[in-house]
Amino acid sequence: PGISESGLEDFQLGIKYSIIEDKLALLAGITLPTGAEAFRVDSAEPALSILMAHDISENWSIGANLGYASLSGESDRMNEFFASLALGTSLNDKLGVFFEYFGYFYKKEDGDSRHYLDTGLTYLVSPLFQLDCRVGTVLNKGEKEFFIGVGAIVRLDRK
Repeated sequence: PGISESGLEDFQLGIKYSIIEDKLALLAGITLPTGAEAFRVDSAEPALSILMAHDISENWSIGANLGYASLSGESDRMNEFFASLALGTSLNDKLGVFFEYFGYFYKKEDGDSRHYLDTGLTYLVSPLFQLDCRVGTVLNKGEKEFFIGVGAIVRLDRK
């Protein structure tokens, strides 16, 4: 049968800078080697993303991310480019739902692209604090992978 791994992934920390409020932002982040052994990176991995968002209607929005990360490896670092496209809607003043595609593209001869779909819920605890949960799967042919996750976002400044 298949192999199953479980455990927490590495902790990620990021700072987002708004260029055009609620439309365009930069996100600088770092993944720290803190997770379960099966999912832990070898050393800190910095990343930079550009985030774009657009309201389609009063309740629906679309967002996209384009980014780059420097991944740690056994002997050297590897370049990773990533992208996502998400569609979201609010169910009420606090609860939202989203659907997302995301992919990772590697600049290395033996690096394979990875493609995923996920969906999830967001819950606005306060104007400065949001929780989310998600479930998804890999789209690569012949692969069976399932994941679940939770997250929290704290906004330090709200004008």
